Amino acid sequence: MLPLGHLQGTIILLEDDDQSAALICELLTASGFKVIWLVESSTALERILELEPLVAIIDLDIQGSSSEEIIAHIHRANLKRRPRIMALTAHTAEADGLGNSPGNSPGNSLENSLGGGMPRSDQPEYRADTYVQRPLNPERFVAQLHNLLVQVQAAMPSLERSAQSFQSS
Repeated sequence: MLPLGHLQGTIILLEDDDQSAALICELLTASGFKVIWLVESSTALERILELEPLVAIIDLDIQGSSSEEIIAHIHRANLKRRPRIMALTAHTAEADGLGNSPGNSPGNSLENSLGGGMPRSDQPEYRADTYVQRPLNPERFVAQLHNLLVQVQAAMPSLERSAQSFQSS
């Protein structure tokens, strides 16, 4: 597995739980990333659009505004490079159908498990690229982040990818 810091850049963390945020920030900074930790969801979208981070890690249970709406705005934004979205959830990926496998059943979505109507997670603009279950397992978190960074690198134009590799040397 490549070291997480092989791509240098910013990661935004939207998390209102101090313990979770401290652990995530520690994992990310130890891997060479600049981490911007946001507690207020009201300013998160503005900061994400302004900074265009490699990854936005969003707590689905954050107080103040809908994390789904933040995710949808990121998908709809006219960005040079859309950040990959990692969502933190208290719901199990297996039970809620939030894993990344293509065979997930819409009837098992997070919204259905919460008793909602038409599940928004069936609409791609409301979905994160990956979901991490709480309590946070550091090894699984790092593995999922690595997979997102592979996607980021694959999506980069070759010239930009060469510049990133040069900076890492």
